[in-house]
Amino acid sequence: MRRRLSWWTFAVLGCLPLPGGAQATDGPAQTSAPLLWPLELQPALSSTFGETRATAFHNGIDLKTWGKTGYAVRAVADGWILRVRTSPWGYGRALYQQLADGRIAVYGHLESFATPVTQRVQAAQRAARQYSVQLWFTADEIPVQRGQVIAHTGESGAGPPHLHVEIRDALNVPQNPLLQGLGPVADTTPPTLRRLLLVPLSAAARIDGGQDPVAVTLRAMSSGSGPADYEASRRVRVWGRIGMAVDSYDRADLAPNKLAALRHELHVDGESHFTSTFEHVSFADGHLVALDRLRPAAIEGVFTALYRRPGNRLSFYAGTAGDGSIVAGGEDGLPSGLPSGLHEVIVTAADVAGNRARARLQLEVSAPPQVVAARLVRGSEEGWFLEADFADADDERLTTEIVDAASGRIVQQSSIVVGAGPFTWALPADTSGTGTSVTAWSLRVRDAVGNEDKQTLAVPQLTENAEAFRLDLSPTFRTRHVLLRVAAPRALQAPPQITFAGHAQPLQQDGPGSYSATLSLAEVDTDDVVIECTALAVDGGRGLGTLTLSGRPARPGVAQVIELLQGKAALHMAAGSAYEVIYPQALSVTPEASGELVATG
Repeated sequence: MRRRLSWWTFAVLGCLPLPGGAQATDGPAQTSAPLLWPLELQPALSSTFGETRATAFHNGIDLKTWGKTGYAVRAVADGWILRVRTSPWGYGRALYQQLADGRIAVYGHLESFATPVTQRVQAAQRAARQYSVQLWFTADEIPVQRGQVIAHTGESGAGPPHLHVEIRDALNVPQNPLLQGLGPVADTTPPTLRRLLLVPLSAAARIDGGQDPVAVTLRAMSSGSGPADYEASRRVRVWGRIGMAVDSYDRADLAPNKLAALRHELHVDGESHFTSTFEHVSFADGHLVALDRLRPAAIEGVFTALYRRPGNRLSFYAGTAGDGSIVAGGEDGLPSGLPSGLHEVIVTAADVAGNRARARLQLEVSAPPQVVAARLVRGSEEGWFLEADFADADDERLTTEIVDAASGRIVQQSSIVVGAGPFTWALPADTSGTGTSVTAWSLRVRDAVGNEDKQTLAVPQLTENAEAFRLDLSPTFRTRHVLLRVAAPRALQAPPQITFAGHAQPLQQDGPGSYSATLSLAEVDTDDVVIECTALAVDGGRGLGTLTLSGRPARPGVAQVIELLQGKAALHMAAGSAYEVIYPQALSVTPEASGELVATG
């Protein structure tokens, strides 16, 4: 008796198992005799294996039919018709052929089947009184020989006109058809590399001094002009654990369509660091496309990851160094990974024909300096002094500047030795030449490669009954840490301070009235994490902002019910929901009635 899977499995996987209920698991790559190209047209592709789709990888190749339908489809090898399916969606009219060597060939988006199959399909449609049917056959019902016409091309299911072809192994796992003896497709064009993406992977990571992903444009180099075909448009400063990704595509000779490259490699300082090769992807793992293809929120486009994210069980990675992430300088304050200084990253893309392209990027590993405990102090003769200390994990000397915050004019500049502080500077009362006293100063510190930190301090101008004000706290969640941004509507005497997990800490100043801090939720051991932010305005008014986050983690392999918003909401997590430890959050929003619409809850 043939075992059947549930309808839900059909809908998710888009396929059926082999008779006998074999599970879809990745198997070893097969070496087989060349397969026949199924169309009597020069081999040309509109899509190839491993391309990004919304919820899965592209599991086959799409053969161009140049906007036409009705071309004869020939069997790629000896075998027999295993299954046919008709549907207005997906593969449309699809035919599944069992090959003599145990593999399965799939032909999709067909216009029609050969006569023996058509007769059976039409009979089944009449009996079921519906268009969508699915039929299975035994080995002796419809045998076919290599080159025999078994269908005609169309545009059923998902157009425009083309022929979708898959080659699956004996366990029903899609393989790259171009590595399974189908072809060759004429291709003398190397892949194109457009951008590299750098992603911070920990709370301590910094890329160009910030914590957001950074995309770097690549420019093509003239032939023979250097060690790579592409050069990054600039050097990137990094610190902590980061991940790399690449925006690339390939083209073959006979069609202009953008295709996926076969292989991507990451080399760091001449050593192989990470490799991914799109050889095979099981249906059970297809949804993990979101862990291999990155879509940064503020950066347009799709990038192929060159590191393995937690929970990623895709099996086409090889030759990796750990998870492929790069530890630059220190990780969470510990000296490890790449030492400070310049390092060379080479990203290579290769296609099935062996064409290769390389891109070169220079990483500047350098710890960002920090302004510590800066404050304004009134002197005995009504003058003001600025006191501060500085920290830097890999620099002995730093450059400091004291700037008139109103005019932007540098009034003092000096070189300091880290660890020799704290330092004190006497501030001039008038630097503008207009007789107006300076009321706000910016202290900037910079290392030799351009990393910097700054704090703006204002001279108090106290008024009676200064009004209190609200600080706006805006969180951005990054799995196990949160990037907290604070906006102050009034000029402050000093950067705000936050109390988090029982500890007070200042925020980094990003711009006028804008501050930020990175908070690690992994350090918290309470269900509700209350963040309090306080500040003092120039007029003496006190600012306050509060934010409550959930400190309950969702863990891989654990079924959980996580209560949020003090029990107002509950998140039910199945055991397979989380690929890594995450801290789910909820936001409470009060609906606003508009026009004739009435908010009811």
